[in-house]
Amino acid sequence: MAFKFSTEVRRRQCVVGSLKSILDGGTLKIYSGPVPGSADSALGGSNTLLCEIEGLTFESAASDATLTKSLNQVWAANNIASGTATFF
Repeated sequence: MAFKFSTEVRRRQCVVGSLKSILDGGTLKIYSGPVPGSADSALGGSNTLLCEIEGLTFESAASDATLTKSLNQVWAANNIASGTATFF
């Protein structure tokens, strides 16, 4: 799976410099339906929000250049709809 970063995330990386600082405290939204052409593209009418995970926190160290979930945090999901997840 390839990651597609929005123009805003890339802009913030230029200023803030840390993907961790941008994502900490954020919300992960999981959708079904066709994957948009870019991270800046609008969602289509056939995309459905399946789940939201709020208040994400990541570990300070990124071994192998990988962000990992903070070990002290339990990520709880708010399931909104059923379906097959295709992108987040």
